[in-house]
Amino acid sequence: MAQTVDPQAMSAAMARHLEPGELLRNAVYGQEVLTKKVVLFMLGSALLALIPYFLFGPFDPFWVAMLWLVMWIYPVYRISKFHVLALTDRRLILVGIQMPMFGIDLNKQKGVTSWPLSALPRVQGSAGKMVAKIAVLDPQRPANLKTSFIAQHDAKTQVEAMLAALSSAPAPLTPDRI
Repeated sequence: MAQTVDPQAMSAAMARHLEPGELLRNAVYGQEVLTKKVVLFMLGSALLALIPYFLFGPFDPFWVAMLWLVMWIYPVYRISKFHVLALTDRRLILVGIQMPMFGIDLNKQKGVTSWPLSALPRVQGSAGKMVAKIAVLDPQRPANLKTSFIAQHDAKTQVEAMLAALSSAPAPLTPDRI
């Protein structure tokens, strides 16, 4: 079963970053999208690691799978960055999360960036069928997050509400608002 982010745990983890009287509107847990260059480099190096398999004959498939795991999965996991993006009534907050190898621990936080709503850079986003993407286009600290609806069940409504609030457009009707 996939690991999910509890909305109450996310609200509690964000509470330490709120100013007195500040109200948390929406929060989204996401992973920073890796650039295509990084992904291609990682894939190329993992494929190069398989050259001995093709040159010296077949090895045990278990060890080939372990090699693939070490050369591809673990490095991608280690360079991935996880964040919580929260919208309050005063600002937009981006909190870095230090992830353990297994599980989700929102209390291991590293680095906080916030933008006041009065001086907010442009924010873009979209919500598809499986994932939602949201990007803060700040020249000093850009953020490009992707969140899965499996990891956070209400991510689609959170992203749509966040984008609607930031664009001053009315939020789309959802079954719970009809």
